[in-house]
Amino acid sequence: MFLSNLKIRDIRKSLYSLENSNDVLAHALLNTALLSYCALDLIILHRASKPDTFSEKLFSADKSFLCVVIPKSGSRTLVYGLTEASQCYNFSLDISEKRIEHFVGEYYEYFKFSVVRNPWARCYSCYKQKIRNPTPIQRALHFNGRKGLRSNMSFGEFVEWLGTPEGSDERADRHWISQSIVLGLDKGMQYDYIGKLEEMDSVIRVVSERIGVSSDFFEHKLKSTEPDEYLKHCTPDIIYAIGERYAADIRNFGYDVPRID
Repeated sequence: MFLSNLKIRDIRKSLYSLENSNDVLAHALLNTALLSYCALDLIILHRASKPDTFSEKLFSADKSFLCVVIPKSGSRTLVYGLTEASQCYNFSLDISEKRIEHFVGEYYEYFKFSVVRNPWARCYSCYKQKIRNPTPIQRALHFNGRKGLRSNMSFGEFVEWLGTPEGSDERADRHWISQSIVLGLDKGMQYDYIGKLEEMDSVIRVVSERIGVSSDFFEHKLKSTEPDEYLKHCTPDIIYAIGERYAADIRNFGYDVPRID
């Protein structure tokens, strides 16, 4: 990688700042930056041809914990909460987007934890926030180089695409890749605690007590969908297809196939 994690995060923040601006020049700069990125990606990076396991990992030497964040599984709640807690309690906090392989077999004495989500709900949340009406940044990051992925596709079509080689874990973006792969379970990564987003109050209580911070820092951020909203958009075929696509997550984290009334 020719850019450090810190620089990548700073660049990403700058791009979002430009996107949220009402200034015409800011949008012109954003378009130029995104066009340059798309060209760089197609020529050199080839992000759409390999699994994206660069999700955020937050760790603290002072508090002895490692949190592996899964996109679309309460990630902003964890990142913002831990960041604010570190500033208030004045403990060290590092954020890395290195591949999960770099963390396997390390941090033996640390409290290692993460949060997972119902695969059906996570899949719909990804579609709703990243695919259905993508922003210019989302289009550049998630669509570039991905054959068959369209912003105007229905949820059913997106689920069908996930079952193709182009949508498989071998080429998946971090927002729809299997959670088991983000966590590195296939690489032998072990955890002390894996909570569920559906039980977030309990998760926050456990994590807060374990690392010694107030639970007030972990107010659920950027809640993009209601808990059972996905069921309104699922047919039996969609339920089955998602179950097949994310069978490892369903097995590893003990989720049941949802019923449609």
